Amino acid sequence: MSKRTDDRPIIAITMGDPAGIGPEIIIKTLSDASFYVKSKPVVIGVSEYLNKALKIIDFRLLTSPISNLNDARFKFGIIDVLEINNSIYGGVKPGEVSEKGGAASVEAIKIAVDLILKGQAHAIVSAPANKESMKLAGCKFPGQTELLADLTGAKSVTTLIMISNVRIFQVTTHVSLKRAVEMINKTKVLETIKFADRCLKEMGIEAPRISIAGLNPHAGENGLFGDEEIREIAPAIKEAKKLGIAAFGPFPCDSLFIRNRDGEFDAICTMYHDQATIAMKLLGTSSTMAVGLPIIRTSVGHGTAFDIAYKGMADASAFKEALSTAISAANKRFSKI
Repeated sequence: MSKRTDDRPIIAITMGDPAGIGPEIIIKTLSDASFYVKSKPVVIGVSEYLNKALKIIDFRLLTSPISNLNDARFKFGIIDVLEINNSIYGGVKPGEVSEKGGAASVEAIKIAVDLILKGQAHAIVSAPANKESMKLAGCKFPGQTELLADLTGAKSVTTLIMISNVRIFQVTTHVSLKRAVEMINKTKVLETIKFADRCLKEMGIEAPRISIAGLNPHAGENGLFGDEEIREIAPAIKEAKKLGIAAFGPFPCDSLFIRNRDGEFDAICTMYHDQATIAMKLLGTSSTMAVGLPIIRTSVGHGTAFDIAYKGMADASAFKEALSTAISAANKRFSKI
């Protein structure tokens, strides 16, 4: 990474699916001048959609389409937009799944990763993409995180979900529930625990206390409702303890999030997608970080919300949290403010 002329990290903000709420939450976030004091944000996408959202929410902001990062002004009131080609990606209809919307999401991620790997930006913050649209566009990956892993050559990537002091790691993510159950084994659970321990220490938590959720109701009730806890999860926890990791469980998942919220543990390892995301959406504003990548990337804990796209109703609090997290991580890695 080349030396910067000031202390503000350059943050590449990808628009996500333009048919969703990405443009609106980006505008609402960048209407806060404090983000320009702390960073140099540049949006990667199509200014057409930002302008459409601006008309709906009537913020006194302007967009500045650019073709080169050197042309960015990084000035509050003017949103720099690194255009990904309006002639190809323009004209997406709000609230609709489309090949064009998925392709725009993928292209923005590719450009953002290229900027990071060339040392021209310091972190990526992603607005939500639509998985169905990405599939229509020919993307072979189930989501943006998996695409990022492929583009950066990362071998082991997981999504860290953060809601205040609650941190959630996932043993399995975007697979069917049947497949998730099949994937739960001692090796995979242990890898997740070790991964969580390492990540938390890198975040400054010297001695992380990691709680592990059970897979079955009541964590199996000693084999009454399933034996995965006995056969796979408990042995992984025992092995983690031998390695010096403060791992605890398996616990029934329904009460575990409250215990984490109240400070008993520093993180949770969940077994499947909805264990993490349902709790996440009930506990409050969340952001996510893809850990295991060689780059910094954060996002929101929600989807494209096609049903409210371009209606001025979208809540930008999660995106603001994601941007704040990216700025903080970039400063820790690259400089001091």
